[in-house]
Amino acid sequence: MITDVDLLEHHGGRLLSAALDSAEPAFPRAAVVLLSRLVELTDDLTARASFLSNLCLAHVESHRCGGNPDDLAAAVRAGELSVRVVDHPDRPVLLSNLGIALRALHSRTQVSAHLDRAVEVVDEAFTALPDGHPYQALYLSNLAAALTARSLHADRPSDADLAVLHAKRSVELGSGDSGLPMYLHRLADAHFERHRSGGPEEDLDAAVACGEEAARQAPPSQVAGAVSSLGVSYRRRYQRDRDLVDLDRAVECAEVAVARTGAGQPAMATRMANLGVTRQERYERAGRSADLDAAVEAGEWAIGATTPGDAVLPQRLSSLCAAYQLRYGRDGGKTDLDRAVDVGEWAAAHGEADALSNVALARWKRHVRDEDEADLDRAVQAGELAVAAGRASPDLAAMRVNLGLALVRRFEGRGAEADLARAVRIAREAVDESPARHGDHLTYLSNLGNVLLRRCLHLRSTEDLDEAVEHSRRAVDLTPDDDPRVAVRLANLANVLLKQHELTGRPVARADLQDVLARCGRIKGTCPPTDMVRLGHRAGTLAYAAGSDEVAVGLLDDAVELLSSTVTGEAWRRLDQEYWLGENRRLIGDAVAAHHAVGDPEGAVEVAESGRGVLLGAAFDARADLARLDSEAAGRLREVRERLNRVGDRAERARLWAEHQDLLAGAHEAGASRRPRFEELRRAVAGGAAVLVNVGPRGGHAVVVTADGPPRPVDLPLLTRADVDRHAEALLGATYDGGELRGVRGTVVVGVLEWLWTAVVGPVLEHVPSQRVWWLPVGVLGLFPLHAAQAPGRPGALDLVVSSYTPTLRTLARARERPAEPERRVLGVAVGAGLPGGKEMAELTDHALVGPDAVPERVLAALPRFTWVYFACHADIDLRAPSSGALHLHGADLPVSEVNALDLAHAELAYLSACSSGHRGVRHVDESIHPASAFQLAGFRHVVAGMWPLNHSVAKRAAKRFHHLVGDRSDTAADVLRDVVRELRTRYPDAPAAWASLVHSGP
Repeated sequence: MITDVDLLEHHGGRLLSAALDSAEPAFPRAAVVLLSRLVELTDDLTARASFLSNLCLAHVESHRCGGNPDDLAAAVRAGELSVRVVDHPDRPVLLSNLGIALRALHSRTQVSAHLDRAVEVVDEAFTALPDGHPYQALYLSNLAAALTARSLHADRPSDADLAVLHAKRSVELGSGDSGLPMYLHRLADAHFERHRSGGPEEDLDAAVACGEEAARQAPPSQVAGAVSSLGVSYRRRYQRDRDLVDLDRAVECAEVAVARTGAGQPAMATRMANLGVTRQERYERAGRSADLDAAVEAGEWAIGATTPGDAVLPQRLSSLCAAYQLRYGRDGGKTDLDRAVDVGEWAAAHGEADALSNVALARWKRHVRDEDEADLDRAVQAGELAVAAGRASPDLAAMRVNLGLALVRRFEGRGAEADLARAVRIAREAVDESPARHGDHLTYLSNLGNVLLRRCLHLRSTEDLDEAVEHSRRAVDLTPDDDPRVAVRLANLANVLLKQHELTGRPVARADLQDVLARCGRIKGTCPPTDMVRLGHRAGTLAYAAGSDEVAVGLLDDAVELLSSTVTGEAWRRLDQEYWLGENRRLIGDAVAAHHAVGDPEGAVEVAESGRGVLLGAAFDARADLARLDSEAAGRLREVRERLNRVGDRAERARLWAEHQDLLAGAHEAGASRRPRFEELRRAVAGGAAVLVNVGPRGGHAVVVTADGPPRPVDLPLLTRADVDRHAEALLGATYDGGELRGVRGTVVVGVLEWLWTAVVGPVLEHVPSQRVWWLPVGVLGLFPLHAAQAPGRPGALDLVVSSYTPTLRTLARARERPAEPERRVLGVAVGAGLPGGKEMAELTDHALVGPDAVPERVLAALPRFTWVYFACHADIDLRAPSSGALHLHGADLPVSEVNALDLAHAELAYLSACSSGHRGVRHVDESIHPASAFQLAGFRHVVAGMWPLNHSVAKRAAKRFHHLVGDRSDTAADVLRDVVRELRTRYPDAPAAWASLVHSGP
């Protein structure tokens, strides 16, 4: 008679067999239910032990197919109960099944005892088999797998040796066995682990060879595991040999492994994480943006599928943190940096050194961008914890460097000498702990030079200075020309040599300069363009300091040209490019100064035109110039520029550079953007004069440009960089303090206007032959109201000339070439207390959006229907990242980026009665990034704005008066605005903060 036990045993066995051959989760779960019931109903100890062992396997398979994480603990409990029957006839099978469960549990928990027990029981299972038993190959392979896992977990090289020995023997014994693909797979893993733990190089090649054969022979159910391991071996061999073919194969294997793994299987998280780190590594090598985006996506999927208690979660989170930091470096997206910090903190909560160091670096980057002091303190804290926890880590030196970055930054902000002393100490330790053959040793050496230079600048220590020169020079001397990091190290050396000259007064040694110049020439085209820009700037200023002005001109011109080539017109890159340009904010001024020094005013104008307003020009070029190229070629040019900044392979970088130059030549032939020529630029100022004003290391100077006649260079001996910086700080403090128009605020502005007249505008106007002037201030000079300069009691700029500003002469030319719109249709937008309401707007405009009606969507929809627009609202200007600024409308902001994106065919005049709508930002003074420039880009020929926050009553008075006087004659805007400002000056003679802010841009 068939009993319930017989039925349960029959069906449970069939379900277990089905589970072992399938990824369908229903089979093992049903087997668990039936086998659990069978164990309860069975009294015979031997039979019960067999059922428990089968239940152990069913739990393991249930977990493999996406079951509950508790399945593994249940599997081990069932397996341990089964082996208590020591005289069981199938005891080796019971032990083997328990070993499988213990290894699976260890892979999730990383508890050493689980792995030790697995080795113990699997060894006993193999030993219990008689010679010639058909399971010998399988059990020996299982033992090799357990030893491989323990070698990795406990860093026991002897286990790796045994694993290779046993795995080889299992392959020999199982040569005709259906399990041979698995035995080969485990032999590959054993070779890989022995190589990782210091074994011979042949082990890595053997791992690849065995892995390839395992993948070739694997049945469908084993393909994913085999190719996943093979991909890891390929990636390891790529890291050794730097052969891109291996890395491509690693990516291919990782993709196949993911494609062949069910979404609900626990292995999917591991394979997705592996795909993420592999594609990230290829991005770092080859610079393909799609790889980095895929790495982020895979990393997010992996952590979403990883249970909170899984021991591998911190590592996956830390890898994702690194991927987001890379993408932040590529795109400058603040959301990526914020996400890097978030996942980094999640990883660091587990206390692992790598994760702590990673989040320290992410927080340091965010502090550099946003200047949030809490980020900086957290960066230091996490960095200190990382160094403490990573004493035995091979990456300890890198952790020290990350901590040092945060300490130096905190010292610069707060002046705590303890931070600087600690930064020097850990920079030395990083050098001492990294052997000379370590891949990053020279990076640490160059970093030590930088930190010592920083302490020298603070303490004026010649010992620190000499040591900084020594370390920086050694780092450069030992770096080969084909190393992509050579430009960074050479730039550091040039900077240290320049500071040595400035601090000691000693001339720059001719041999030092020649060495720097020789290396610059040899590495051109082999390093990322962003690094070459920095190097060109540093080497150019060193040559200028040495009196080699002609050499300085060449280096600085090349850097400016390369700077503009790294920028594209795409809106999604604007914040990143804005930050990058801010990092190079003195380059243009230094280049202009070099041209002035060699008596080349035309070159000064040309290089200023190339480097000023790069983002604005790139946006115009994206709409017009590159449109002349074949769309495929234009897209390829942008892609090549992007990859040049990321690619790590020398041969690939050289190939890309050659392609970049060919594409650029094609763009020039098609009429796309190139360095502008003076004869073309001067046409923009017909009927007037443009004035380029600059201050360099040796003092101030200007160039007066007219449509005919030679450019007129003007020396400005009273203009120095120190004075410019001091007055800029005072002006920003006075105009952004929210105080009264008069009093201290007014006194500061009066003093600034008088200084501007004496040092800049007065001497310049003696050489200006016209009453119509367009100002082109370079660098920090762009923060000043040159149009309002005056000395008390004497005529000033407002009395002598009609002033406008333009970011570049090409921008002015575009506006002047387009005829004025004959019809005046005015849109009014007003939001905020104290600003004009509906009645006042109705007097000034043809259609008004006031208060609740002034939402961004309605404003954007209305703009194309009008030729003039008047905004009366508040604005948010981020002085560090002006592109993130916005006009405050009802319920939401109108971002600068959305205005940039408009292309209004009939736009004529925009009047922005909003706070700081014409302020350039402190880091981007050569860029003219503000709401006013956004409206220029959108198509408005004339824009009136304010350089700093405007008093409401004064702003309303000025707007009404301007609109009354200008009528429908938009091309009189500059003259009318001057009259309005002069009227305000008469009304508020002691409060220039009330009227000096208003500026005009346009023809």
